[in-house]
Amino acid sequence: MWMVLAAVVTYLMDPERGEPRLKDLRKQVNQMRKKGKEITKKAKLAD
Repeated sequence: MWMVLAAVVTYLMDPERGEPRLKDLRKQVNQMRKKGKEITKKAKLAD
């Protein structure tokens, strides 16, 4: 488990490509949050 965590940190903190990877990750997380809110809202309307 620790090796996987270290690999992820190394991947995201890469001096050359780390920042674009972090930006992409943030974008994906924000998209998932938005979708989750939409689904929750629709589910409440269906009740």
